[in-house]
Amino acid sequence: MYGVRGLAAHRHSLQTPAANPPDLQGRDRMSVTVLFLGPLRDLAGVPQAEYPAPLDWDGLLAAVPATVAEQLREPRVHVACAGKVLSDKADLAAQAGDEVALLPPVSGG
Repeated sequence: MYGVRGLAAHRHSLQTPAANPPDLQGRDRMSVTVLFLGPLRDLAGVPQAEYPAPLDWDGLLAAVPATVAEQLREPRVHVACAGKVLSDKADLAAQAGDEVALLPPVSGG
């Protein structure tokens, strides 16, 4: 649904109103923002969530709802951290302030 280039536009659509200063938009500086995209958003019930930093693969699987964790284990679901798609999801090493996007399979022709 979203390519790596679409992450910035998607993130912009999720930000809080511009009335808040950019550094005070609800993000805890000691957390990682996880974006649930496409059908993963439906499973999570929210478009994004904040989890304590640092966040690795095992921590992500433990933090997200079980239905999302089950999908993340599927090989066709990818993970991006700080704007880069990881070649191996198990290498996730998100730090405070990072954004992790959970990318469901995309279809097209």
